[in-house]
Amino acid sequence: MSQAAEDRADLELFLDEARRFVHNRLQPAVSRHETLISSPLLADITREAANLGLLPLPGQEAGYGLWEQPEQAANTVFSLAFLKLTASINAGVAFSWHRYALAVAVARHASLSISSEPLAISLQPGGHYGLARGALARWIANQPGKDDQHQLADWLDWRNHRCSLLAPETWTQVILPVWENDTVNWQLCTRDQLICEAAAPQHGLNELALFPINVGAKDSLTVPSPANEYPAILAADALALASIASGINQHGSALAQQYASIRCQGGTLIRQHPAVQQMLSDITQAQWQTDTLLQSQTAPVTKLQLAQALMIRQQAHIHLSHSANQVMQVHGGIGYMQDCGPEKLLRDQNTLRMIAGGLRDIPLFINAWQETLL
Repeated sequence: MSQAAEDRADLELFLDEARRFVHNRLQPAVSRHETLISSPLLADITREAANLGLLPLPGQEAGYGLWEQPEQAANTVFSLAFLKLTASINAGVAFSWHRYALAVAVARHASLSISSEPLAISLQPGGHYGLARGALARWIANQPGKDDQHQLADWLDWRNHRCSLLAPETWTQVILPVWENDTVNWQLCTRDQLICEAAAPQHGLNELALFPINVGAKDSLTVPSPANEYPAILAADALALASIASGINQHGSALAQQYASIRCQGGTLIRQHPAVQQMLSDITQAQWQTDTLLQSQTAPVTKLQLAQALMIRQQAHIHLSHSANQVMQVHGGIGYMQDCGPEKLLRDQNTLRMIAGGLRDIPLFINAWQETLL
């Protein structure tokens, strides 16, 4: 057997372990759409996932779990597949695990000492709004414009601006990107070093809390970001959000197919009506389009291209947001009931699309990136 075949076989075994865990342990805890998972239970399940090697454990040598091997292409494939799998059960848990694992990866690379408690650390990968429009793209391409560094400094200014941190209520540390000496560094802040308080519940991902934060007067640890690390982290985050969105759609597709197979109208199952068949087709095509795009991403995290990752994310959200609406339409009025499921999936999908420049700044980044190639 070739090395590639052996790696693929190992990957499938690890994914099988992940499937068993999320279906046997996570799914029962979130089976009721209208009931949020408690913080203690989420912490327990996270600790169990880490003990199985699916998630990283701070202070220990890197294994093969989520975002633990940024130099290995197989780990990118596993991480995206694991996030989709988890999100097909619960998107909020998948998002919290993703940002936690990414924070641990950054902390290891930067030799930062972080808490060993599950989900105590999180990462805010971007600035206080969007993606700094075209300034970020030109800086990454080493072609900054006259005002780009001022815009990047403002974008990553945590003393004068607030960002919205979406994390479990129990977080105690966060890693922030900061602009120092005309480049991006990482800043590790404890909760008492920040000005923050929980905001009103957000539109979606209700398993998590929303915290507007900015850095207070107390000093916190800042370390340099290695060359090219920051764009790679942003790329991994963009692909992760698309994978989580794909998992949401997989969940919605299962709900729509099941409901269309039992709901009758006019004496026939609604799945036999052409209008419903069109909706189910849209849902299936959105899944295929997104998964096809994500399956093209087989490079190590350290070699991911940010522009490509953002284009994949934008295209995925366009199709998956439409698909979430189609899931609602298949269910009709009952889809708006909290215990049914589609209304939560729609809110989660909309929230993911709005995070990290997903509505307006991705096109501006892509245009600026394209201009650097001319």
